[in-house]
Amino acid sequence: MKIAVVNLKGGAGKTATAVHLAAGLHASGEGVVLVDADPQGSALGWTEAAESDWLTVGLPSKTIHQQAARLTANTEHLVIDTPPGDLGVVTSALRAADLIVIPVQPTGTDLSQFAETVQLVEDVQAMTDAKAVVLLTRVVKRTIAADAVREALEPFGVPVLDAVVPQSQSIAMAHGRPVTDLGAYVDVLNELRKVAAA
Repeated sequence: MKIAVVNLKGGAGKTATAVHLAAGLHASGEGVVLVDADPQGSALGWTEAAESDWLTVGLPSKTIHQQAARLTANTEHLVIDTPPGDLGVVTSALRAADLIVIPVQPTGTDLSQFAETVQLVEDVQAMTDAKAVVLLTRVVKRTIAADAVREALEPFGVPVLDAVVPQSQSIAMAHGRPVTDLGAYVDVLNELRKVAAA
């Protein structure tokens, strides 16, 4: 799988999602390269601090799609963490992907900025065979927010994964630490495998 984790809005959970997906693929014994396409270098800094033993490269470039084959020459999977707002870099990441994951928090701010991300994804999908899904992140348990967001997202036509990432201190505090507990990302990764295979 070549997975681009994309949302033009910042703070949606892209880096946590990308790192946890890479950790899950690696834990399954599969080769993975994590590309940090954000100039802030959060994913790269995280995996360096955690001394992760999969390859992470910083590549905040509009040429990711041109380098994807080289990056995956000796591995099964590519996971790309994208920056907020940089259309050139994000578009390149989308063009490199066969699976696009759009993390969204169940908040009004995330919903109000969702249309711009979906429009970019649809523009790239017109040129590729990539599948796109929405992943709800930072979902507060026992609230109706997730259901309300699912309903609000229906008109966009992008499937929302059944698996959600709950609001969790362990995820919020994980930055820079080895990912030893995938938590909800186990279910997310299992569902993404099914989407990719369909």
